[in-house]
Amino acid sequence: MRGQGALNWLLAHANRPAALQPNVQTIEIYRRTVMELGAAAPRALQTVKELSVTAKSDYVRLEASKDILDRAGLKAPEKLDQRLDGELRVVIDLS
Repeated sequence: MRGQGALNWLLAHANRPAALQPNVQTIEIYRRTVMELGAAAPRALQTVKELSVTAKSDYVRLEASKDILDRAGLKAPEKLDQRLDGELRVVIDLS
């Protein structure tokens, strides 16, 4: 499926005016970049996995572990800062 992203990118640009169409060289650079990144991904994943277990620094092990969980779709929820601007007024009418 490496080429699928490149194909989608090309299809998205197919209806552009000729002046805005990516040229053949740009398309080839993009295609090669996608292939190189795809080829490097397994080694990069292995490095992060090793760091999560063998790094001397607690911080490095923690960050590597968080990276693995994040990429597996298990990212920790982001903190939500909810603040009210202005004045809050509560009126209780007991009549």
